[in-house]
Amino acid sequence: MIGRKGLAVLVALTVGVGLAAWALRVRSLPAAPELPERFLPGLSEQLNELTALTVAGHDERFTLRRSGEAWGLDEKDGHPVRFEKLKGLLVGLSELRPLERKTASPSLHSKLGLLPPSSEGSTSIEVAVLGAGGAAVADVIVGNPGPAARTRYVRRADEDQTWLVGGDLNPVASLQQWLDTEVMRLEPASVSRVTVTQPDGEVLVVAKEAKDDPIWTIADVPEGSEPKSVGIGGTVAGALQWLDFDDVAAASSRPLPEGDRVTSVFETWDGLRVTVTAAREPPPAKEPGAEGEDTTGAETPAEADQPEAEPQPADWIALTVEAGESATDEAREQAAKLNARVSPWVYKVGNYKASTLRQRLADVTKPKEVDDATPQDAAPDGAPDEPPAGSSDG
Repeated sequence: MIGRKGLAVLVALTVGVGLAAWALRVRSLPAAPELPERFLPGLSEQLNELTALTVAGHDERFTLRRSGEAWGLDEKDGHPVRFEKLKGLLVGLSELRPLERKTASPSLHSKLGLLPPSSEGSTSIEVAVLGAGGAAVADVIVGNPGPAARTRYVRRADEDQTWLVGGDLNPVASLQQWLDTEVMRLEPASVSRVTVTQPDGEVLVVAKEAKDDPIWTIADVPEGSEPKSVGIGGTVAGALQWLDFDDVAAASSRPLPEGDRVTSVFETWDGLRVTVTAAREPPPAKEPGAEGEDTTGAETPAEADQPEAEPQPADWIALTVEAGESATDEAREQAAKLNARVSPWVYKVGNYKASTLRQRLADVTKPKEVDDATPQDAAPDGAPDEPPAGSSDG
Protein backbone atom coordinates (compact mmCIF):
# COMPACT_ATOMS: atom_id res chain seq x y z
CA MET A 1 0.00 0.00 0.00
CA ILE A 2 1.35 3.36 -1.04
CA GLY A 3 1.40 5.95 1.65
CA ARG A 4 0.85 9.68 1.25
CA LYS A 5 4.53 10.30 0.76
CA GLY A 6 4.84 7.63 -1.91
CA LEU A 7 1.76 8.99 -3.74
CA ALA A 8 3.21 12.49 -3.82
CA VAL A 9 6.45 11.18 -5.27
CA LEU A 10 4.52 9.25 -7.96
CA VAL A 11 2.49 12.31 -8.97
CA ALA A 12 5.65 14.41 -9.16
CA LEU A 13 7.34 11.83 -11.36
CA THR A 14 4.29 11.66 -13.68
CA VAL A 15 4.13 15.45 -14.09
CA GLY A 16 7.87 15.63 -14.68
CA VAL A 17 7.75 13.01 -17.42
CA GLY A 18 4.78 14.80 -19.07
CA LEU A 19 6.56 18.16 -19.06
CA ALA A 20 9.70 16.61 -20.49
CA ALA A 21 7.71 14.96 -23.31
CA TRP A 22 5.92 18.27 -24.11
CA ALA A 23 9.22 20.18 -24.19
CA LEU A 24 10.72 17.57 -26.52
CA ARG A 25 7.71 17.82 -28.86
CA VAL A 26 7.80 21.63 -28.95
CA ARG A 27 11.52 21.58 -29.79
CA SER A 28 10.84 19.18 -32.67
CA LEU A 29 8.15 21.43 -34.25
CA PRO A 30 9.32 23.87 -36.98
CA ALA A 31 9.54 27.45 -35.75
CA ALA A 32 6.86 29.85 -37.12
CA PRO A 33 8.42 32.01 -39.82
CA GLU A 34 9.04 35.58 -38.77
CA LEU A 35 6.88 38.26 -40.36
CA PRO A 36 8.72 40.50 -42.83
CA GLU A 37 9.15 44.12 -41.86
CA ARG A 38 7.34 45.38 -44.98
CA PHE A 39 4.73 43.72 -47.16
CA LEU A 40 6.41 45.15 -50.27
CA PRO A 41 10.09 45.34 -49.35
CA GLY A 42 12.16 47.61 -51.56
CA LEU A 43 9.24 49.66 -52.90
CA SER A 44 10.08 52.73 -50.81
CA GLU A 45 13.56 52.87 -52.37
CA GLN A 46 12.05 52.87 -55.89
CA LEU A 47 9.32 55.51 -55.46
CA ASN A 48 11.25 58.14 -57.45
CA GLU A 49 11.89 55.67 -60.29
CA LEU A 50 8.32 54.48 -60.86
CA THR A 51 6.92 54.98 -64.37
CA ALA A 52 3.30 53.78 -64.33
CA LEU A 53 0.48 52.64 -62.09
CA THR A 54 -2.62 50.68 -63.10
CA VAL A 55 -5.73 50.69 -60.93
CA ALA A 56 -8.48 48.15 -61.58
CA GLY A 57 -11.85 47.74 -59.90
CA HIS A 58 -14.85 45.68 -60.93
CA ASP A 59 -16.20 48.40 -63.26
CA GLU A 60 -13.19 50.55 -64.17
CA ARG A 61 -9.57 50.10 -65.13
CA PHE A 62 -7.17 52.94 -65.89
CA THR A 63 -3.47 53.76 -66.01
CA LEU A 64 -1.53 56.65 -64.52
CA ARG A 65 1.73 57.30 -66.35
CA ARG A 66 4.70 59.46 -65.54
CA SER A 67 5.96 62.02 -68.06
CA GLY A 68 8.94 63.97 -66.76
CA GLU A 69 7.95 65.16 -63.31
CA ALA A 70 4.19 64.99 -63.97
CA TRP A 71 1.71 62.10 -63.82
CA GLY A 72 -1.28 61.85 -66.15
CA LEU A 73 -4.09 59.50 -67.09
CA ASP A 74 -3.69 57.48 -70.28
CA GLU A 75 -7.47 57.35 -70.76
CA LYS A 76 -7.67 61.18 -70.71
CA ASP A 77 -4.79 61.92 -73.10
CA GLY A 78 -2.36 62.28 -70.21
CA HIS A 79 -4.28 64.98 -68.31
CA PRO A 80 -2.71 65.59 -64.87
CA VAL A 81 -4.00 63.64 -61.88
CA ARG A 82 -4.35 64.69 -58.27
CA PHE A 83 -0.75 64.35 -57.11
CA GLU A 84 -1.59 64.16 -53.40
CA LYS A 85 -3.86 61.17 -54.05
CA LEU A 86 -1.11 59.47 -56.07
CA LYS A 87 1.50 60.18 -53.42
CA GLY A 88 -0.78 58.87 -50.68
CA LEU A 89 -1.36 55.58 -52.51
CA LEU A 90 2.30 54.93 -53.34
CA VAL A 91 3.59 55.84 -49.89
CA GLY A 92 0.77 53.80 -48.32
CA LEU A 93 1.77 50.73 -50.34
CA SER A 94 5.44 51.12 -49.48
CA GLU A 95 4.75 51.35 -45.73
CA LEU A 96 2.38 48.38 -45.32
CA ARG A 97 3.39 46.24 -42.32
CA PRO A 98 2.41 42.53 -42.22
CA LEU A 99 0.50 41.81 -39.01
CA GLU A 100 -0.71 38.26 -39.57
CA ARG A 101 -0.78 35.54 -42.20
CA LYS A 102 -4.32 34.59 -43.07
CA THR A 103 -5.80 31.93 -45.34
CA ALA A 104 -4.09 30.64 -48.46
CA SER A 105 -7.25 28.94 -49.72
CA PRO A 106 -8.74 30.58 -52.87
CA SER A 107 -12.20 29.39 -51.78
CA LEU A 108 -11.99 31.77 -48.81
CA HIS A 109 -10.74 34.83 -50.69
CA SER A 110 -14.26 36.17 -51.12
CA LYS A 111 -14.72 36.41 -47.32
CA LEU A 112 -11.80 38.86 -47.17
CA GLY A 113 -12.82 40.77 -50.30
CA LEU A 114 -9.81 39.42 -52.17
CA LEU A 115 -11.33 37.93 -55.32
CA PRO A 116 -9.79 39.27 -58.55
CA PRO A 117 -11.52 42.56 -59.52
CA SER A 118 -12.92 40.94 -62.68
CA SER A 119 -14.76 38.24 -60.73
CA GLU A 120 -18.51 38.45 -60.35
CA GLY A 121 -19.45 40.33 -57.20
CA SER A 122 -15.88 41.36 -56.48
CA THR A 123 -15.26 44.47 -54.39
CA SER A 124 -11.45 44.37 -54.50
CA ILE A 125 -9.10 46.86 -56.13
CA GLU A 126 -5.90 45.75 -57.85
CA VAL A 127 -2.92 48.11 -57.97
CA ALA A 128 -0.01 47.25 -60.27
CA VAL A 129 3.14 49.37 -60.14
CA LEU A 130 5.81 49.58 -62.85
CA GLY A 131 9.36 50.81 -62.48
CA ALA A 132 12.18 51.77 -64.81
CA GLY A 133 11.86 50.21 -68.24
CA GLY A 134 8.33 49.03 -67.49
CA ALA A 135 9.53 46.35 -65.06
CA ALA A 136 6.90 45.09 -62.63
CA VAL A 137 7.57 46.34 -59.10
CA ALA A 138 4.38 45.33 -57.27
CA ASP A 139 0.94 43.91 -58.03
CA VAL A 140 -1.39 43.91 -55.03
CA ILE A 141 -5.06 43.07 -54.58
CA VAL A 142 -6.59 45.17 -51.80
CA GLY A 143 -9.60 43.75 -50.00
CA ASN A 144 -11.79 44.53 -47.01
CA PRO A 145 -10.78 46.70 -44.06
CA GLY A 146 -9.35 44.68 -41.19
CA PRO A 147 -10.75 44.31 -37.65
CA ALA A 148 -8.87 47.33 -36.32
CA ALA A 149 -8.35 50.88 -37.55
CA ARG A 150 -5.74 51.29 -40.30
CA THR A 151 -5.69 47.59 -41.19
CA ARG A 152 -6.51 45.82 -44.47
CA TYR A 153 -6.64 42.38 -46.01
CA VAL A 154 -4.35 42.10 -49.02
CA ARG A 155 -2.58 39.55 -51.19
CA ARG A 156 -0.14 39.62 -54.05
CA ALA A 157 -1.98 39.14 -57.35
CA ASP A 158 0.04 36.05 -58.25
CA GLU A 159 -0.25 34.38 -54.83
CA ASP A 160 -3.09 32.75 -52.89
CA GLN A 161 -1.61 33.63 -49.49
CA THR A 162 -3.55 36.44 -47.84
CA TRP A 163 -2.37 38.87 -45.19
CA LEU A 164 -3.67 41.25 -42.60
CA VAL A 165 -1.54 44.39 -42.88
CA GLY A 166 -1.33 47.69 -41.06
CA GLY A 167 -1.02 51.13 -42.63
CA ASP A 168 -2.93 53.81 -44.52
CA LEU A 169 -4.21 52.29 -47.73
CA ASN A 170 -7.45 53.48 -49.36
CA PRO A 171 -7.23 53.04 -53.14
CA VAL A 172 -9.99 54.48 -55.34
CA ALA A 173 -11.05 52.75 -58.57
CA SER A 174 -12.97 55.73 -59.99
CA LEU A 175 -11.13 57.48 -62.82
CA GLN A 176 -13.03 60.74 -62.28
CA GLN A 177 -11.83 60.99 -58.68
CA TRP A 178 -8.20 60.84 -59.83
CA LEU A 179 -8.51 63.79 -62.21
CA ASP A 180 -7.53 67.29 -61.12
CA THR A 181 -10.77 68.88 -62.35
CA GLU A 182 -9.87 72.48 -61.55
CA VAL A 183 -9.54 74.64 -64.68
CA MET A 184 -9.22 78.12 -63.25
CA ARG A 185 -9.96 80.31 -60.24
CA LEU A 186 -10.38 83.92 -61.44
CA GLU A 187 -11.70 86.09 -58.63
CA PRO A 188 -14.43 88.56 -59.74
CA ALA A 189 -12.68 91.39 -57.87
CA SER A 190 -9.72 91.04 -60.23
CA VAL A 191 -11.89 91.45 -63.36
CA SER A 192 -12.16 94.88 -64.98
CA ARG A 193 -14.09 94.04 -68.15
CA VAL A 194 -15.85 91.10 -69.82
CA THR A 195 -16.90 91.01 -73.48
CA VAL A 196 -19.23 88.22 -74.62
CA THR A 197 -19.75 87.80 -78.37
CA GLN A 198 -22.56 85.60 -79.68
CA PRO A 199 -22.54 83.68 -82.99
CA ASP A 200 -25.00 86.21 -84.45
CA GLY A 201 -22.71 89.12 -83.57
CA GLU A 202 -24.57 90.37 -80.48
CA VAL A 203 -22.14 91.70 -77.87
CA LEU A 204 -22.57 91.94 -74.10
CA VAL A 205 -20.06 94.09 -72.21
CA VAL A 206 -19.85 94.47 -68.43
CA ALA A 207 -17.14 96.66 -66.93
CA LYS A 208 -15.97 98.76 -64.01
CA GLU A 209 -14.58 102.27 -64.28
CA ALA A 210 -12.46 101.81 -61.14
CA LYS A 211 -11.30 98.79 -59.21
CA ASP A 212 -13.14 99.79 -56.05
CA ASP A 213 -16.49 100.31 -57.82
CA PRO A 214 -19.04 98.06 -56.09
CA ILE A 215 -20.80 96.90 -59.27
CA TRP A 216 -20.13 96.15 -62.93
CA THR A 217 -21.97 98.35 -65.41
CA ILE A 218 -23.76 96.80 -68.38
CA ALA A 219 -22.95 98.67 -71.58
CA ASP A 220 -25.48 99.57 -74.29
CA VAL A 221 -28.63 98.56 -72.43
CA PRO A 222 -31.47 98.71 -74.99
CA GLU A 223 -33.91 101.61 -74.74
CA GLY A 224 -36.83 100.72 -72.53
CA SER A 225 -34.79 98.15 -70.60
CA GLU A 226 -32.77 98.12 -67.38
CA PRO A 227 -30.51 95.65 -65.51
CA LYS A 228 -32.42 92.83 -63.85
CA SER A 229 -30.72 93.66 -60.57
CA VAL A 230 -27.95 95.89 -59.25
CA GLY A 231 -25.47 93.01 -59.09
CA ILE A 232 -26.43 91.11 -62.24
CA GLY A 233 -23.19 92.10 -63.96
CA GLY A 234 -21.33 90.12 -61.31
CA THR A 235 -22.73 86.85 -62.69
CA VAL A 236 -20.90 87.59 -65.95
CA ALA A 237 -17.67 88.76 -64.30
CA GLY A 238 -17.65 85.79 -61.89
CA ALA A 239 -18.07 83.04 -64.48
CA LEU A 240 -14.47 81.84 -64.01
CA GLN A 241 -14.38 82.05 -60.22
CA TRP A 242 -15.03 78.31 -59.75
CA LEU A 243 -14.39 76.75 -63.15
CA ASP A 244 -14.17 72.94 -63.01
CA PHE A 245 -14.74 70.35 -65.71
CA ASP A 246 -16.84 67.20 -66.01
CA ASP A 247 -14.68 65.71 -68.76
CA VAL A 248 -11.46 66.59 -70.59
CA ALA A 249 -9.59 65.74 -73.79
CA ALA A 250 -6.49 66.95 -75.59
CA ALA A 251 -7.36 69.79 -77.97
CA SER A 252 -5.28 68.07 -80.65
CA SER A 253 -7.44 64.93 -80.51
CA ARG A 254 -10.86 66.52 -79.97
CA PRO A 255 -11.40 69.90 -81.63
CA LEU A 256 -14.24 72.08 -80.38
CA PRO A 257 -17.52 71.75 -82.27
CA GLU A 258 -17.74 74.39 -85.00
CA GLY A 259 -21.33 75.48 -84.43
CA ASP A 260 -22.91 77.74 -81.83
CA ARG A 261 -19.64 79.21 -80.57
CA VAL A 262 -19.66 81.98 -77.98
CA THR A 263 -16.46 83.86 -77.14
CA SER A 264 -15.92 85.55 -73.77
CA VAL A 265 -12.88 87.74 -73.07
CA PHE A 266 -12.05 88.45 -69.42
CA GLU A 267 -9.64 91.33 -68.74
CA THR A 268 -8.11 91.89 -65.32
CA TRP A 269 -6.75 94.99 -63.62
CA ASP A 270 -3.17 93.69 -63.78
CA GLY A 271 -3.31 92.99 -67.51
CA LEU A 272 -4.36 89.33 -67.84
CA ARG A 273 -6.57 88.50 -70.82
CA VAL A 274 -8.44 85.18 -70.66
CA THR A 275 -10.34 84.11 -73.78
CA VAL A 276 -12.95 81.37 -73.39
CA THR A 277 -14.55 79.81 -76.45
CA ALA A 278 -17.70 77.85 -75.61
CA ALA A 279 -19.17 75.46 -78.19
CA ARG A 280 -22.24 73.28 -77.99
CA GLU A 281 -22.19 69.70 -79.21
CA PRO A 282 -25.58 68.51 -80.48
CA PRO A 283 -27.16 65.67 -78.50
CA PRO A 284 -26.72 62.18 -79.91
CA ALA A 285 -29.54 60.95 -82.11
CA LYS A 286 -31.95 58.50 -80.55
CA GLU A 287 -31.32 54.93 -81.57
CA PRO A 288 -34.47 53.39 -83.05
CA GLY A 289 -35.45 49.90 -81.92
CA ALA A 290 -34.73 47.00 -84.18
CA GLU A 291 -37.30 46.40 -86.93
CA GLY A 292 -40.24 44.46 -85.57
CA GLU A 293 -38.93 44.70 -82.01
CA ASP A 294 -41.51 45.38 -79.33
CA THR A 295 -39.87 47.85 -76.94
CA THR A 296 -42.92 48.29 -74.69
CA GLY A 297 -43.41 44.75 -73.41
CA ALA A 298 -40.92 45.07 -70.55
CA GLU A 299 -42.34 48.37 -69.31
CA THR A 300 -44.61 48.65 -66.32
CA PRO A 301 -47.69 50.90 -66.68
CA ALA A 302 -45.96 53.55 -64.52
CA GLU A 303 -42.85 53.47 -66.72
CA ALA A 304 -44.94 53.68 -69.88
CA ASP A 305 -46.62 56.87 -68.61
CA GLN A 306 -43.29 58.63 -68.00
CA PRO A 307 -41.90 60.58 -70.97
CA GLU A 308 -38.48 59.46 -72.16
CA ALA A 309 -35.71 61.88 -71.17
CA GLU A 310 -34.53 63.93 -74.12
CA PRO A 311 -30.80 63.75 -74.93
CA GLN A 312 -29.06 66.97 -73.93
CA PRO A 313 -26.35 68.87 -75.81
CA ALA A 314 -22.85 68.85 -74.35
CA ASP A 315 -20.99 72.09 -73.65
CA TRP A 316 -17.22 72.16 -74.31
CA ILE A 317 -14.85 75.08 -73.79
CA ALA A 318 -11.29 76.00 -74.75
CA LEU A 319 -9.18 78.68 -73.04
CA THR A 320 -6.16 80.79 -73.84
CA VAL A 321 -4.42 83.17 -71.46
CA GLU A 322 -2.21 86.04 -72.55
CA ALA A 323 -0.78 89.25 -71.13
CA GLY A 324 -2.03 92.60 -72.39
CA GLU A 325 0.20 95.56 -73.23
CA SER A 326 -0.24 97.05 -69.77
CA ALA A 327 0.42 93.79 -67.92
CA THR A 328 2.79 93.72 -64.98
CA ASP A 329 5.80 91.42 -65.01
CA GLU A 330 4.07 89.23 -62.45
CA ALA A 331 0.97 89.07 -64.66
CA ARG A 332 3.06 88.09 -67.70
CA GLU A 333 4.61 85.25 -65.76
CA GLN A 334 1.20 84.15 -64.50
CA ALA A 335 -0.26 84.30 -68.02
CA ALA A 336 2.48 82.08 -69.42
CA LYS A 337 2.03 79.54 -66.64
CA LEU A 338 -1.77 79.47 -66.91
CA ASN A 339 -1.75 79.24 -70.70
CA ALA A 340 0.67 76.30 -70.61
CA ARG A 341 -1.71 74.51 -68.23
CA VAL A 342 -5.08 75.12 -69.93
CA SER A 343 -4.51 75.75 -73.64
CA PRO A 344 -3.61 72.13 -74.58
CA TRP A 345 -7.06 70.94 -73.44
CA VAL A 346 -10.75 71.19 -74.17
CA TYR A 347 -13.11 70.84 -71.24
CA LYS A 348 -16.67 69.63 -70.93
CA VAL A 349 -18.53 71.74 -68.36
CA GLY A 350 -21.92 71.46 -66.69
CA ASN A 351 -25.02 73.13 -68.07
CA TYR A 352 -25.15 75.79 -65.35
CA LYS A 353 -21.52 76.82 -65.81
CA ALA A 354 -21.99 76.88 -69.58
CA SER A 355 -25.01 79.16 -69.19
CA THR A 356 -22.93 81.74 -67.28
CA LEU A 357 -20.49 81.84 -70.22
CA ARG A 358 -23.23 82.23 -72.84
CA GLN A 359 -25.25 85.14 -71.42
CA ARG A 360 -26.91 87.66 -73.71
CA LEU A 361 -28.25 91.15 -73.04
CA ALA A 362 -31.71 89.62 -72.65
CA ASP A 363 -30.40 87.43 -69.82
CA VAL A 364 -29.19 90.37 -67.73
CA THR A 365 -31.81 93.02 -68.57
CA LYS A 366 -35.59 93.40 -68.27
CA PRO A 367 -38.22 95.89 -69.50
CA LYS A 368 -38.38 99.02 -67.39
CA GLU A 369 -41.22 99.00 -64.94
CA VAL A 370 -44.11 101.43 -65.58
CA ASP A 371 -44.19 104.40 -63.19
CA ASP A 372 -47.33 103.91 -61.11
CA ALA A 373 -47.24 107.40 -59.54
CA THR A 374 -49.98 108.73 -61.90
CA PRO A 375 -53.25 106.76 -62.01
CA GLN A 376 -53.76 105.31 -65.48
CA ASP A 377 -57.44 106.42 -65.55
CA ALA A 378 -56.64 110.11 -64.85
CA ALA A 379 -58.06 112.55 -67.42
CA PRO A 380 -55.58 113.91 -69.96
CA ASP A 381 -54.25 117.43 -69.36
CA GLY A 382 -56.83 120.03 -70.49
CA ALA A 383 -59.75 117.60 -70.65
CA PRO A 384 -62.79 118.44 -68.53
CA ASP A 385 -63.42 116.24 -65.53
CA GLU A 386 -66.48 114.03 -65.63
CA PRO A 387 -69.34 115.32 -63.41
CA PRO A 388 -69.78 113.58 -60.09
CA ALA A 389 -72.19 110.68 -60.01
CA GLY A 390 -75.82 111.79 -59.52
CA SER A 391 -75.33 115.36 -60.92
CA SER A 392 -77.03 116.69 -64.08
CA ASP A 393 -76.26 119.49 -66.54
CA GLY A 394 -77.64 123.03 -65.80
